[in-house]
Amino acid sequence: ATPTEASALGAFGSFILALVSKKKMNNYAGYLSALSKAARTTSMLILIIMCASIYGYFITMTQSTQSLVAWVEGMHLPNHVVLFFILLLFFALGFIMDQVAILILVVPIVLPLVKSMNFDTVWFGVIVIILAEIGLVTPPVGLNVFVVSRFSGQPIVKVFKGVIPHIYAHLIMVVLFVMFPNIILWLPNSMK
Repeated sequence: ATPTEASALGAFGSFILALVSKKKMNNYAGYLSALSKAARTTSMLILIIMCASIYGYFITMTQSTQSLVAWVEGMHLPNHVVLFFILLLFFALGFIMDQVAILILVVPIVLPLVKSMNFDTVWFGVIVIILAEIGLVTPPVGLNVFVVSRFSGQPIVKVFKGVIPHIYAHLIMVVLFVMFPNIILWLPNSMK
């Protein structure tokens, strides 16, 4: 099944479980509440996709990515120095922005630069996702920390302290992936 079909099957399975369940969902108000929440989430995602499309069109029309590539190439910096600053940007943005916002706003600008430096885009994508995931557990936004704190009943400060080893482990992993790209690229290259 494609991801879309699998998600439809999962939603249908959840609906069947809700029908069989004797808890909250076994009344009209429960179904109405679930449909309302699903409609709000779907509307939010569609709005994000529409705005990303407009943003991509804007980036294309203003040729800002071409200007950025020309500017960086004009500085004659080594590729790994430029990559370091790009990864530092993603890490810093994780402190103040949501993962989806980072991916939608920044990747369309820096991806042409990464391609111009002859870095593999699959390799870069994996590293960017890891850095964005780190942003989900770093303060002040740290959305996942707030979710864990809410459902575990633990204070937020304690949960933030608990994720520090996770952050260090992921940063070490990013360094290893930059130093040894074949860790990421071994499987995609073996499938060609």
